[in-house]
Amino acid sequence: MHELTYPQAGVIGLLQGITELFPVSSLGHSVLVPALIGGSWQHLVTENASGNSEDSPYLAFVVGLHVATAALLIFFRSDRARIIRIFLTPPARSR
Repeated sequence: MHELTYPQAGVIGLLQGITELFPVSSLGHSVLVPALIGGSWQHLVTENASGNSEDSPYLAFVVGLHVATAALLIFFRSDRARIIRIFLTPPARSR
């Protein structure tokens, strides 16, 4: 079983952070990008593809990323609401 390296974790975490803000699947990107890069990255999504996924350290890492993202979304909910209100409020007319 291969381990997840710090650079791999950083890239996948950055990808999660960027794609979570948009209406695209951040989980899909977390699976597709390592598979497309191949090489030492491909083992992240294929080592347990036919076996028991409970033993996958990458699956645990991706679940942890999503839990952390949910925690941040909850923590910054008032800031997000304020930003959304600013975008939805029409600009004041100048006279």
